[in-house]
Amino acid sequence: MSHRALLYASGFNHDPAKWNEFRKRYFAELSANPERWHILVENAPSRLTLVYSSHDQEHNNAVALREFLEKKFVTANEHSPRKAPRLRKAG
Repeated sequence: MSHRALLYASGFNHDPAKWNEFRKRYFAELSANPERWHILVENAPSRLTLVYSSHDQEHNNAVALREFLEKKFVTANEHSPRKAPRLRKAG
């Protein structure tokens, strides 16, 4: 399921009150389908820019994806010497 499908399936519609539920579902979907985000990490240069089109800079798919990837890198860095790319979001 794409992040857009999850946005609608969760009823999120950029409603901050539904943010935590969206993140929970999005993280579960990403965890269940690592092939969808591994390619970003494996081919990333030293910096990975996440782009979004939402007017809400705090509650959008790029913010959620950044949080997910940062958590994965913290876990991975405990077991691997590979340095994670710096993540930033661009509006």
